[in-house]
Amino acid sequence: MRVFGLVIFGALIGGNVQGQQPDAGAPSRDDRLGNVLMQLVKSFKGNTAVQIPECTRIDKDSFGTKTWKGEVRFQKPNRFYLYLQQQEDKRFFECLVSTGSTIYEFRPQFKKVVVHEVPADGFGTRTGDMLSKMFGTTVDFRKRFDVDLHKDVSAANPNYIYIDIKPRSEPDQRDFNRAELVLSARTMLPVRVWFERPNGSEVTWLLGNMVINPNFNATAFAPPRVPQGWETVQEPLSRPTAQDDTKPRIIRP
Repeated sequence: MRVFGLVIFGALIGGNVQGQQPDAGAPSRDDRLGNVLMQLVKSFKGNTAVQIPECTRIDKDSFGTKTWKGEVRFQKPNRFYLYLQQQEDKRFFECLVSTGSTIYEFRPQFKKVVVHEVPADGFGTRTGDMLSKMFGTTVDFRKRFDVDLHKDVSAANPNYIYIDIKPRSEPDQRDFNRAELVLSARTMLPVRVWFERPNGSEVTWLLGNMVINPNFNATAFAPPRVPQGWETVQEPLSRPTAQDDTKPRIIRP
């Protein structure tokens, strides 16, 4: 997950704001874009949790395409669960769990679970900071990014709203060249996020069957079971850098 995702994914926990098709009296394109973004930022603040039980990430680079499927859960202020498994080779997976006070990071290539204490000033990890900020910050999309309403709802396109996003600042430019956020016109919730990295690789998130304010049970963010034979170690959280990238993790058979 890249830094700019904490802004784009901030819309994930938006409320069920109804989209409207433009008519003869519709506002200008720029006003319409501002209205859409205002609804996103304003609406998600009233919700406390989200679950994406069918989350898919597609990574495309010069070596080919890999698809990851799994689940994402988040509950304010700082509990989350992320699990994605590579479909081409299911030995590869990514898993990160925060109980609210402790983060469990699975490193299967080393048969190790690294335990981090959540510091008072934030997670300190790229994924954790993204998840924390995307649900807890009012974000001014248009100030930070060059945003354009690429395609609005119409008779020919009744179901989705397409928003193009480009970075303005140098730190964001190191993270991505351009991105596209696709919203459901019916719910105003994100259904897809795509972005292109500076090296030309592409990442697509498909956010299927999103559940807002789910009734999580007591085990939804419980410490995960450590596989037999694995080592558990305590480590301080390392702060992310602009060059950080997610690495595949593999369990050796």
